[in-house]
Amino acid sequence: MLGFGILAALIAGLGWLSITRLGAIQADTENIYTRQLVPLKALGEIQNDLQRVHQGTHQMFSEIKKEKAENTVANARKQDQKVLERSEEFATTIYSEEVRSSFKASWMN
Repeated sequence: MLGFGILAALIAGLGWLSITRLGAIQADTENIYTRQLVPLKALGEIQNDLQRVHQGTHQMFSEIKKEKAENTVANARKQDQKVLERSEEFATTIYSEEVRSSFKASWMN
């Protein structure tokens, strides 16, 4: 009987410890999401936009009709604007002031 009592006390203690740590785990999970996953998604979108600009640049060096060239240039300008907008959005997700100022100096000028 004493063994079951000790086992029950041990299980109750571990249960209490687990419940008290759930709040810390939740806070860590939210921190990972807001500080890492959301900015990573924004960087992925910026990378996609830059790839589209890159593809448009390659098209400009191939033989294409004037109308298609004008359309390609217009699309590249739109993509450039998207890159700038998304870069500004990404800059707001950077928590370190030093990193944010470095990012703005290299990307936003």
